[in-house]
Amino acid sequence: MYLPYGLCEPHGPQNAVGLDALKAHAICCAAAQTHGGIVAPPDYWHIHEIGLYASWAAERVGEVRSWLSAMPPWQHFKNVCYHMRAVDALGFHAAILVTGHYGPNWEDLKTLLSILQPHFATRLYGLPDFEANQPGFDNDGRSGGDHAGKVETSLLWALEPQCVDMSRMPVDETGAPHFAMGPDATQS
Repeated sequence: MYLPYGLCEPHGPQNAVGLDALKAHAICCAAAQTHGGIVAPPDYWHIHEIGLYASWAAERVGEVRSWLSAMPPWQHFKNVCYHMRAVDALGFHAAILVTGHYGPNWEDLKTLLSILQPHFATRLYGLPDFEANQPGFDNDGRSGGDHAGKVETSLLWALEPQCVDMSRMPVDETGAPHFAMGPDATQS
């Protein structure tokens, strides 16, 4: 069983809102088509009114209107617990949780699954999408993801081309932050 997770947040004017979950879902679908398995619908969650996420959103997205809402992280992880309970009760042998959102969330997801694992017969594994890319996005063996830059834009473009419109890229940096677009998005 594949379970895709991600925030429904802006990722630049060139990408569909919700890029995180869209790419996680597409990656899960590709894995299931290749290796077998069932893919759950994507789980979109929000954390942008809390702590550092709130200040990041104010700086990178702006506050002209409220694009983002919040579900506390503890509620998201409580939902993950219920997802694992359902997966185990249905008798799945393995659950692969893929998060398209980076930040500290993916580390928290791995920690939660290590706490839950002794209580479930289902084998649990969680990862951020960039962990599956061993050569790294720059073929240096180290590079991870970005935010709405060349990595995430290129990934979404490859996985869900109808969700990327490069003609919406700003001509210059006047009026930035451009919906939280990454500084190297034009290299996509």
